[in-house]
Amino acid sequence: MNERDKDLMERYIYEVVRRVPASQKEDIRMELQELIDDMYDAEGADMEKILSKLGDPAELAKKYRDDNNYVIGPEYYENYVWVLKIVMICVAASSLLSRTVSLIMSSGHNVFDFSGDLLGGLMSAFGMVTLVFAVMERLKVKVDIKTAKVWSIDNLKGDSNQNKKVWSPDQMSPIPDKKGLISRGETIFGIVFIAILGAMLIFTPQLFGAYVFDDGKLVRTISVFNLEEWNRILPVLIMTFFVSFIDEIIKLVAGCYSVMVMAGTIVTAVIQLALATVALKVLPIWNPNFIAEVSQQFDINFTSKGDILTYWGTGAVSNILLAIIYLATLLEMGTAIYKTMRYGVKN
Repeated sequence: MNERDKDLMERYIYEVVRRVPASQKEDIRMELQELIDDMYDAEGADMEKILSKLGDPAELAKKYRDDNNYVIGPEYYENYVWVLKIVMICVAASSLLSRTVSLIMSSGHNVFDFSGDLLGGLMSAFGMVTLVFAVMERLKVKVDIKTAKVWSIDNLKGDSNQNKKVWSPDQMSPIPDKKGLISRGETIFGIVFIAILGAMLIFTPQLFGAYVFDDGKLVRTISVFNLEEWNRILPVLIMTFFVSFIDEIIKLVAGCYSVMVMAGTIVTAVIQLALATVALKVLPIWNPNFIAEVSQQFDINFTSKGDILTYWGTGAVSNILLAIIYLATLLEMGTAIYKTMRYGVKN
């Protein structure tokens, strides 16, 4: 078997195996390799003819999966369940931790209020994850469609080959370069971070600030956020986290840098930067009385020019934070573009 035929075979097997459950991958890989080797020896060493006879790898994978119409198909289901568990655990943990601290500090809440908030948070997390994966499932189906069917009464009698474009091995993408693979651990860290921070900002934003203790007991916090305007600010933050979550999910599902991943990173980055600018420069996100309350509570005067809190209320804090966000986001965009152009799957 020459190098070109071997490459075609490996690409075909990769396209099938990546669409089946993890527990079946190795068995199917070995079975397909043995089948193609046998056909190669028996049919005159014409790899393109052999792969064309086997057909579209996406359709062959469906036979292994016993595919049906799903909201979340088998190709995405494993990642979907995995991400859903992580997000719901993070949301539950951050919600319980935040509400426990809030319960200690305030007697105006009860466990039933917290249970309602926790249930609402879990339902929101479930809906968000399911929505993202369902949309990706539908978009993937559209991308994978090779032909447009012309529907007629004859379609009710079964599939017609008349309007189908014949699949050929030339339609396969190359196997990703190892340097173009996306670390699963990095995407999971990003998802966990987004879920925890998002849940804390939604449930208990007042916990971000200076903590006041009396005889070792936590009595209150002085929030850095302008809680009086939180109803205006929170939707922008939620949209920011949601867009970031979509970006991480795209990377997790794709598993390697490609034009789709690069485009997704660029689009979500632009939206994130726009939302961050609105949150930090347009909306009154910071508590204007934070420094005054801290100074009065702890008898501290912020006068040093080297102390960033000296510039609270001047816009310096927002500018510094926005500069960090811009730098990190542009670095992420640059990394995606470079790795896509250098190592990414072109198709």
